Amino acid sequence: MKVWLLLLLLMACACRAETVTIATGEWPPYSGAALPHNGTVMDELSRAFAAAGVEVRFEFMSWNRALELTRAGKYLATPMWLQTADRARDFVLAGPIVRTTVVLFHRKDHPVEWQTLGDLAAIKTGVSLGYSYGPAFDKLVADHVLAPDIAPNDELGLIRVAGGHIDVFLLDRDVGLYLIDHADRPAVKSQLTFDPKPVHSDPTYLLFSRKYPNSDVLAQRFGAAWIKLQAAGEIPN
Repeated sequence: MKVWLLLLLLMACACRAETVTIATGEWPPYSGAALPHNGTVMDELSRAFAAAGVEVRFEFMSWNRALELTRAGKYLATPMWLQTADRARDFVLAGPIVRTTVVLFHRKDHPVEWQTLGDLAAIKTGVSLGYSYGPAFDKLVADHVLAPDIAPNDELGLIRVAGGHIDVFLLDRDVGLYLIDHADRPAVKSQLTFDPKPVHSDPTYLLFSRKYPNSDVLAQRFGAAWIKLQAAGEIPN
């Protein structure tokens, strides 16, 4: 009897999926602790990991903290980041996960005119802490051509635009429209719109920490499952 019980326990352990933790921030509709399935992209990531035999849980925090703690190896991965030289150095990139199209959100009664990113130097521009807005924009900031106002999060950035503290706020188009539609403040809900010309439109990736044990193997397993689900039409390309 004891032998059968031991075998059953061993079988249960063998069938139990490996569990990993992903560090992420709030970015509805893609990601959010209160959203169904933690958001559209988190749901897709969960299904891909499950297909790879891995159970995933999400911890929500600031985006900058998610990036740095994952870089240090505390978490396996963090999603929806643009590819940059330092990220390619510190992480294994999997994906692309979702394409982000960043536009300028502004007040309806205060449209903006711009042709190049350099033109934003004459416009009070806002961004969120810890985000990359594409290599061209990031280089202008690094070269001190642009000195954007930095908000702790996207919601506060939109509030600053609505209040007239800044002229424009850089934000993914779908995220901005979601936040405006669900805003509590009437000024944000009714007075904001966006310029259709994109600041950039680039793919984002799931970053696997090179300091996390077996992250390269887990990245390969996830990548294979992600491609298989895309080929089956279960998640978008």
